[in-house]
Amino acid sequence: QDNKLATQSKTQEVDFKTRETTELEKANNEMSADRASAQEELDALEEYWTKLTDQCVVKEIPYEVRQAKRAKEIAGLKEALGHLEQAGDRISDLQVQASNRQINTVFLQLRGSQAHRRPRRIKA
Repeated sequence: QDNKLATQSKTQEVDFKTRETTELEKANNEMSADRASAQEELDALEEYWTKLTDQCVVKEIPYEVRQAKRAKEIAGLKEALGHLEQAGDRISDLQVQASNRQINTVFLQLRGSQAHRRPRRIKA
């Protein structure tokens, strides 16, 4: 009879441990799934945060890069100024030539209109 009781208690103990193991495995699986979904959400939030900070946070540009960029911009502006000055000189030359042509035209018109006049005779 002691053997029956011992066997029965051992059987009950094994059943209890088996149920407990099954429940723990089930809980472990559920928690693993919850952790996986939480990790996915965290990864998505971190990715969004990285994109957001890239867009919103001003990045310090090194002095050397700013200096090189400024030097390049100044060189371009000096080149443009040179082109404008050359164009201005050409425009001035063209304006002088046009002005000279107008003066010559007016002079010729005046000369031509005076050529048709009869000179006045002065009575002596």
